[in-house]
Amino acid sequence: MKSSMFKTLQEELIRWFKTADDRVKLQHSMLVLVVVLFVVSGLVGLLNTRIADLILQLAYVFIGAFLVNALTWALLHAFVFPHLQTKSGRSSRK
Repeated sequence: MKSSMFKTLQEELIRWFKTADDRVKLQHSMLVLVVVLFVVSGLVGLLNTRIADLILQLAYVFIGAFLVNALTWALLHAFVFPHLQTKSGRSSRK
């Protein structure tokens, strides 16, 4: 059972790697990192709350980077990329 779960996970990661573009991979990786940091912070918080707070602060930094990145890409897709596509479709002759 464990080997089939591992194999399925490996196949899904390979499929994700082939189908997703770099921006999506970055966003997904940042979200996974934030979740891992929250879990580690919770576990470390059982022993030392000061270190757990530092780990949480690091997670908040990654959440902020995720939001800034998402907002930047949304604005680029809304305002910049459509204009680049229409200009690239035109002829460059004078």
